[in-house]
Amino acid sequence: FWSEWLAKNPEKRKTLELARKIVENMPSAQHHLSDDEILNITAGIEEGIDHADADAESSTTAAHIIPISAQATTKSMRGKETGTYKKWLAYAAAVVVLVASSYFALIQFDNPGNTTDHYVTMETPHGQKTQIKLPDGSSIWLNAGSSVKYLEHFSNTNRQIELEGEAYFEVARDTSRPFTVFAGGLSTTALGTSFNISSYPDDNLVDVNLITGKVQVEQTERPNNEPIMLTPGLGAQLNTSSNAITRTTFELDKASQWKDGIIEFEAASFEKIEKTLERWYAVDITCTNESNHQWSYNGQFDNEDLALVLRKIALTEDFEYEMDKNRIEITFNR
Repeated sequence: FWSEWLAKNPEKRKTLELARKIVENMPSAQHHLSDDEILNITAGIEEGIDHADADAESSTTAAHIIPISAQATTKSMRGKETGTYKKWLAYAAAVVVLVASSYFALIQFDNPGNTTDHYVTMETPHGQKTQIKLPDGSSIWLNAGSSVKYLEHFSNTNRQIELEGEAYFEVARDTSRPFTVFAGGLSTTALGTSFNISSYPDDNLVDVNLITGKVQVEQTERPNNEPIMLTPGLGAQLNTSSNAITRTTFELDKASQWKDGIIEFEAASFEKIEKTLERWYAVDITCTNESNHQWSYNGQFDNEDLALVLRKIALTEDFEYEMDKNRIEITFNR
């Protein structure tokens, strides 16, 4: 029915998508309305209809809400005596109001004190970075081509973030609400600390590096595995191809230097350099041929423009390049 309706009303696609998302994002723990609650809600809807009908007599543009009841809905579905598309849309609107009311009532019950509880998504395109202040006082530095998702108001029991890409976290201490970041098959939990996570979808490695404090790292797909506890200078690396996780070490001053505009390559392959430069400078790099040697490039660049970066790398790795706006074409000499 909705596919047919949408074909005739394409301008209503966003409204229909919003209604669908409200239902899909309902929590698994459903709130079952009692008979009294259903009667009270229905009575409220019908009272609103009476007012709307009264207003409609003096205005041709007044909004209408159609009363919802099991009998009326079933009858319209079977016989379609009054089954115009407008009436079906009104029924759908009433259902969304009823579902949303129950959903937000449940959120209020689970999170007393919260007036709203919806997800916020922050993204940075290639070539940009940003700093985000969270509702608990924590801060996130989001690297290029990355995104985070979190509740506008954290719950009373936890603080949860979903990350795709790379970010540096400074977590405000709150012993009653652990701070957990979910990224690339790993969950990293802290009470108050700072750490860096790199988890780009097109990389096969997920890196967690602890700067200060203490964190616990677990594999979300293998919850029975013993978690890894990290202290400053220690990291955890997940190979998403083999699903194997290992401990790593790193230099504290280098883990988050990217947020200060510093790029550092250590024994980097061409593929690693290519992906990094594309994210940092929002460019598209193509090659006219293949390199005949294995790259293992070392170099550091402190807030330098792309032309200078390419020039320095080309001196070591022996290639030529052409720049045309946001497109880079590389030709290898060996």
